[in-house]
Amino acid sequence: MDLDNIKKSWQEREIKPTISEEKIQRMLDNRGKNALENLMTFEKWILIIAALCVPIIAIFEKPYYLMIFCLISFICGLTWQIYKYRFLKKINLSEMSILETSIAITKYKRYILREIIVGIIWCIAFTGIVVYERYTTASNENNPIMYSLITIGATFIIILTCAYIVYVIYRYIYMQNISQIEKSIAEIKDFEQDNG
Repeated sequence: MDLDNIKKSWQEREIKPTISEEKIQRMLDNRGKNALENLMTFEKWILIIAALCVPIIAIFEKPYYLMIFCLISFICGLTWQIYKYRFLKKINLSEMSILETSIAITKYKRYILREIIVGIIWCIAFTGIVVYERYTTASNENNPIMYSLITIGATFIIILTCAYIVYVIYRYIYMQNISQIEKSIAEIKDFEQDNG
């Protein structure tokens, strides 16, 4: 007898299997906990790396507007990273209901999507500032056109490389772990609907 036949015979006899909320919660804990821990670990590492990058701002001392842009970006980024880490820390799969967990994960996913959009806008602004700075610097050199093309090309290559690395990080760390938690929640919801 396969699973569908067993389910059909239960429905005909109106036999409903009982499963406690505690067992459902354990199912969510087992699958979702690792994904949540992976996200928290990654957020913590990004926070540590961001804090260690403070001296890098000193590199941009020559054009003051680039240093100010980087300093403001750093402060905003560090604040955002702390907020995301604290938000994830509040999610407790053992104590939260499935609905509360689902709402929290959906909210976190929206945060990540907004972060991607802001990151793209920031990257465009940063590229514009760097290209402008390099172009104005190149006009003072002996061979301004060649120097401009080389520095602007190198800047774009570096930014595209960074963009690809960021894409891989978001795709395989954030979205994969969020998806794993969402699948776990969806399975439990389906299970509850089938047996409720």
